[in-house]
Amino acid sequence: MYRRRRPNASNHGITSESSYISPIDSDNDKPFEPNSSETDLTERECSPPAGRTIARKKPSPNTGIRSLPADLSNIERVHQARYQVPDDDTDEDLAQVPEDYGRSNKTKKLKLRLKERWAWFCQMKAMEPSVDSKWEDAEDALREASPNEMHRFLNWCLKLEYSPNGRRQKGYTKASALEADWKYFRIYYTRVTKHEMSKEMGEAVRTGMRYLVDKRGLDKQPRANVPV
Repeated sequence: MYRRRRPNASNHGITSESSYISPIDSDNDKPFEPNSSETDLTERECSPPAGRTIARKKPSPNTGIRSLPADLSNIERVHQARYQVPDDDTDEDLAQVPEDYGRSNKTKKLKLRLKERWAWFCQMKAMEPSVDSKWEDAEDALREASPNEMHRFLNWCLKLEYSPNGRRQKGYTKASALEADWKYFRIYYTRVTKHEMSKEMGEAVRTGMRYLVDKRGLDKQPRANVPV
């Protein structure tokens, strides 16, 4: 706001009190004009002290996000359509992957031994008089096997001295060897039946195994785990 400079007493002499107009009084006497070009005086903004930062409000993450126009959406769909979607490999079938793929040779040997022994046991049972026809097929017999028949199979394995090809067997001296046979027998059972052995059946067979260990006097000291 423009303020009238007070007359200098040295140039104009002493001005009487009646002839002097106070700037404050003159401003109050002026009528208010909304469109007047005069503006109020404002204080200057003070800069923040050195080393001090002013926290500013972060913009909202949704600020400035707008949906794409219809023509841009069409361009995006055309761009995606240029990529070729791969076809299903009809020549890839899980049934063609060997069940022992990636297993160690020792694991394969143990699993094969249990499978061959079960087939041999079924052949022996099929020759008995008045026998169930299920024993004519090893996998059918396994699907319908009872806990007692599995117990008798493990007992039969403990008595084996020779393999089907006439090679003498090492025999069982440790309980852990019987445990390993039971492990691979359950794997074979699951593969044939397409489901795991029931808890009741498993517990019944294991109870019989503890009896066979004591009956044969097998060493119960544990050994290293057999890889599956």
